Amino acid sequence: MYLADADDSRIDTGLLGVRAASAEKRDLAAQWAGQLGARLLTGRPDDHGVALIADQPAGLELITTQGRPKPVTVDFTAAQILRRLKGIAVRRDPLVKAIGLHRRRDLTVVDATAGLGRDGLVLAWLGAEVRWIESSPTLALMLNQAIELARDSALGGQERLREAVDRLKLLFGQAECILPSLSQADVVYLDPMYPLSSMRGGVGKEAQTLQALIGKPSPSDEELLIRRALSCAKQRVAVKRPLRASPLAGHRPIRHIAGKSIRFDIYE
Repeated sequence: MYLADADDSRIDTGLLGVRAASAEKRDLAAQWAGQLGARLLTGRPDDHGVALIADQPAGLELITTQGRPKPVTVDFTAAQILRRLKGIAVRRDPLVKAIGLHRRRDLTVVDATAGLGRDGLVLAWLGAEVRWIESSPTLALMLNQAIELARDSALGGQERLREAVDRLKLLFGQAECILPSLSQADVVYLDPMYPLSSMRGGVGKEAQTLQALIGKPSPSDEELLIRRALSCAKQRVAVKRPLRASPLAGHRPIRHIAGKSIRFDIYE
């Protein structure tokens, strides 16, 4: 992981600490707690927030009074992820079309809001050179672990997965600060946090966990992000939005590509 604009004392506002998934993972939990500057938890905390579960893969556990949601993980070797990768309909997939990979595979893409990394992985799987930017130390740690596990899985026959993760590079820091320092990319992709009321089902629970971990960007943050993205992109900026949401920071796109519940706003 390349550290850019990093602050070692910075902790995600909603991170309560790191907890070992089992006795065998206590050393790993201690290592991650030290790396993140977070508390080492010996049990499930009483406070509301998010706990990082030291395991393979790592998990984010939302601590709430309303049940115990399944931890959110980043695992590129999971059967569901591999089915998504192997089943991509290149000429019909909205994400692929929004980026332009249905026409050209060797694009350079900056995924400036990496999050759980799945969209960036799809783009790398199809041949793009992808630079993730992630401002959350916790998510950056999870993405690094996911890459390592994916590379290890290549030894078991997932050679194409190894090739895909080799096309991924993780930059840690604020996208608004990193984008001006990068050489221009063909495409900049944004998937910013949006209102939880627009999300449903499992995706909504993941978004709820991430928002509890890192919070929601302010309007001024969104305005600066899209302006920096537009200045960094040679061909286009693609922004993922809920189907009926307003454009990011009020910037009207020249067109959009709609899916079932989301759309991609295109700026050229």
